[in-house]
Amino acid sequence: PVFDTQHLEWMRWLSDHYGCSWGQALAMSLPSTLRRSSKVRVPAGDFGRQQAYSFPADISLIHDSSQNAQWPLIESRIKEVWDKGLSVLILVPEISAFKQWRDFLKAYRKDVFVIDPVLKDKERTAQWLAIRQSPQSIVFGTRSAVFAPVGNLGLILMADEDHDFYKEEQS
Repeated sequence: PVFDTQHLEWMRWLSDHYGCSWGQALAMSLPSTLRRSSKVRVPAGDFGRQQAYSFPADISLIHDSSQNAQWPLIESRIKEVWDKGLSVLILVPEISAFKQWRDFLKAYRKDVFVIDPVLKDKERTAQWLAIRQSPQSIVFGTRSAVFAPVGNLGLILMADEDHDFYKEEQS
C-alpha cells in the first residue's frame, strides 16, 4: 500500500479540518510523479511506524519579539521528542528560513529532510519515499510539508505562525 494507517488518519483529520474531501487530501500528499504515473514502485512495509495519531494535540505558543529566547525552548522540545524516538515536523513560512535552523539541525545529520519547492519531480519523489521509509526524521519545509508521510510524529513546530505565507489567497 502507498499509505500506512497513520498517514490515512492524518489525511482524514486534515480533510475534516480544512473542509476538503479525503481523496483531495490524499492526492495532495503524494508527489506529482506518483499522482501521474503507475510506473513508480512504492516499497511495501510498515515503515517502522509505532504509534497512532491522536488529535488535537497540546498547543503551545511562544511569543518572543526578539526571536532569541525561544531557541533554548525549541531546542529542548525537539531533543525531548527525538530522544523518545519520535519525529518532528517544522513548518516555516519561507524555505529561506532554513539558514536559521541549519546549525541546530546538523546534529541530526541524515535524518533531516528539507522539502524545498524548487526540487525537481524526481528529487521530490525520492525524498517523499525516503521520508516514508524513515522511522524517525525531522522534516522541514513550508506549508506543503504538512502532507509529508512523517512516521511516528511527536511534534509539529510552526515558526512565525501569523505570517501571511501560511494563508491561502483563494477562499
